[in-house]
Amino acid sequence: LEHASSSAHAPLCLECLWVLTNLTASSSKACVALVAHPGFEAMMLEHLNPQTPVLMETAMWILGNLVRDADAENVYDHVVEKTGILRAMYGCVFPPALETMSADIARTCAWAVTGLFAGRREDVEYDALESLKGLFVSSGDETVVREIGHGLWNWIARWNKKKRRDRYERRHVLAIFGDDGGGIFGGLAIARTIVSMVKAPRLAGMGLKLAGYVCSMDTEWAGTLVNKLLLGGLLDALMYVLVWEESANEKHCNDALWTLSNILAGTEWQALRVVGHGILRLVPAYFAASAPHAREACWCVTNLVVLRPRDIFHDGLTQLPTAWAMRAARKHLPSWWHAALAIAIGDVRALDDWSADGLAAAVDEEGRGLECVAVASGHVPVLQ
Repeated sequence: LEHASSSAHAPLCLECLWVLTNLTASSSKACVALVAHPGFEAMMLEHLNPQTPVLMETAMWILGNLVRDADAENVYDHVVEKTGILRAMYGCVFPPALETMSADIARTCAWAVTGLFAGRREDVEYDALESLKGLFVSSGDETVVREIGHGLWNWIARWNKKKRRDRYERRHVLAIFGDDGGGIFGGLAIARTIVSMVKAPRLAGMGLKLAGYVCSMDTEWAGTLVNKLLLGGLLDALMYVLVWEESANEKHCNDALWTLSNILAGTEWQALRVVGHGILRLVPAYFAASAPHAREACWCVTNLVVLRPRDIFHDGLTQLPTAWAMRAARKHLPSWWHAALAIAIGDVRALDDWSADGLAAAVDEEGRGLECVAVASGHVPVLQ
């Protein structure tokens, strides 16, 4: 620590910082001892300076090791309580520091700051989120984008526990896009970066996680976020996954279908945007696929059709072989949804293989829902 605190001898200082980096990476006891040392904060503040990028990077490595050490008791809390260190960390990834930052240093900084997303201090993580947005939307480096993407996911997932989901979920998702009343980066830039992740093979998994999660949220408050993703080119990205990764990554294809089905369950504008895009023409190929793919493909059809006026989904049905869709829905979806789909498209024959008791049971269970489908689609006689 004595030599590491003297920038006058930069080579020796760097070597000492490197020793501390390796110590904190390999020993929880060293992590505890370092944060308790009276010279720790002053040393960090000295080197968290974009004007000395090599020393700054090594200091960021130390902090990243500290906040990620799950075995070191209270180390995370000791670090985040030192607000001067946090402000200096954020300053290292915030403009104008980004203008002269090399790709390697940017990767280290992104990794270190995303270590703060531990589901423990919401105020700390919110500030970390805001500090990373500029790097997220401006970096062309896949490693940087992937690290920050994981950080965004942890910002959602680690606070999304059953006991506190209703309290944090909406606030955290809105904060990512700057729609929480704070932040300086527009949501469209964030949305475009998430969409770009979906199209990049090494980033597609995390991109689909983030996009799919947003599209599955309550339309009442998340509808504008879904709109931003659509304006950012999400449908093109999903089509890319379904066309080019059909045989390469089944998980990505399934996530893409799930995301598409959630968009179709959203507002009429969102559904019409999907219909006008033409991506629905890719869905029938998955009716005969494995169960997870076929089920999500069926949800795309039912979410488009059920409970919507016929003039909304008519054009979409021209892109889908309805008889094939009905057979797939009968096999992969709950019986009520199969009946609802048959009523919505006015296909009485699709119900011919039902027993009278089975159909009566569906009506008894979800009679009101089936009535709503019949009224919305103008096919009340089918219900009768």
